[in-house]
Amino acid sequence: KFSHSHRAPSRRSPHMSARVAPSRPMPRHRRVAPTATSTRAPAVAPSLPSLARDVERRRREDAAPNVVRVLENEIIVVDDALSRATCEEIIRTIEDGNGFAHATSRGPKYGEAWRSNGRYAREDETFARALWDAVDGKRTFEFELDDASGFNPNIRVYKYAGDTGDHFGPHVDERVTVRGRRSG
Repeated sequence: KFSHSHRAPSRRSPHMSARVAPSRPMPRHRRVAPTATSTRAPAVAPSLPSLARDVERRRREDAAPNVVRVLENEIIVVDDALSRATCEEIIRTIEDGNGFAHATSRGPKYGEAWRSNGRYAREDETFARALWDAVDGKRTFEFELDDASGFNPNIRVYKYAGDTGDHFGPHVDERVTVRGRRSG
């Protein structure tokens, strides 16, 4: 999520940046290639009509999202932000386009978490705004930033296939500034 840089800072520690969280090492046979890869560029954006339906559903029910704080002001889960149908539609749209590119990392030796998973990546302001509205972002995130204004338009959707051992090791994302707004 973003806040305007001239406003109150996040309650997160100001020195926090991307880093690998401690974890058990991956078995040797599951280690991934030594360079980061992404094999395909996305061609389509996820559909917005289903997000609009979720916004309307939430407004009709006047329901606040179910927010679970896993780590205070660091990790939160908005458990019921999108309906199952919306999630399935987003996945189907991505798969019907160019699909999920395979993403790997160089690992902790290079300050990166082990990862091997499908990744959809797209810069999309419209989708970010629709997602913010669907989760009722202002109300959902007011506990941390009273000036929160939206999600990063650098959209990522990850897919983990259990049968192939896909994973993304524990890590902390870095703060970024995009178009004058700072992530919290």
